[in-house]
Amino acid sequence: MQVWRFTQNNSDWKERLERTGSFSPEQLDTYEYIAGLSEEELRRELSSQLNQKSREHPQYWNDAQFNNPSQPAVGITWFEARAYCAWLTEVTGKQYRLPTEAEWEAAARGSEARVYAWGDEWDVSKTNSIEGRVLKPSPVGAYDAVASSSFGTSDQTGNVWDWTSTLYQSYPYSDDGREDVSAEGERVVRGGSFSNDRSLVRYARRNRLVADHFYDSLGLGSRGSAQQFHFGQFRFVIGWFKVTFHRV
Repeated sequence: MQVWRFTQNNSDWKERLERTGSFSPEQLDTYEYIAGLSEEELRRELSSQLNQKSREHPQYWNDAQFNNPSQPAVGITWFEARAYCAWLTEVTGKQYRLPTEAEWEAAARGSEARVYAWGDEWDVSKTNSIEGRVLKPSPVGAYDAVASSSFGTSDQTGNVWDWTSTLYQSYPYSDDGREDVSAEGERVVRGGSFSNDRSLVRYARRNRLVADHFYDSLGLGSRGSAQQFHFGQFRFVIGWFKVTFHRV
């Protein structure tokens, strides 16, 4: 808020933004409107926008390209992923959470430290990446027969990105506060998706997103080889390190 107040009085600020082309005239008008609000007016405006954007289900829930019961659920923010794990913990009495980045990679690479789920050499037929031209999420476990880790997890190479609990920091992983769920910052996503090429679906590839962002290629977790539970429109497959869900 203080930044808005400062820049409002900076006579060349708008001119510089217009010159760089970073914002459209409509965005600049919105800025001028917000900058002129009092603290209380700003709070009311932000609350109104938040209420307008609230939703009762993940984005793309009603999109036929992404809502097949066999597909992973996508359009989920980091906060929604954590909230769902907390809800499932309460309902079942079992503990559920997002994996840390280190846990995700350990489960994916397995005991053989693979580059991809099936090994170290690229094979377009064994995953859902942009090269395969599927162009949407494939059914959960569709590549199990040819692309599971030595620990029995699947869908960690391509299909949809996986949220982790971890703040994006330098790697290798260290105990430096990156698992603080109350800290602000971008969170690590792993695995790549149907819209990425082979360089982004490698197990070693890291990416990051703002925690309140969601995409049609971003979901909650990968599939683990373990007991299955059914709750409403989701099926949960519990691995040794995490939980994943997709619609049923």
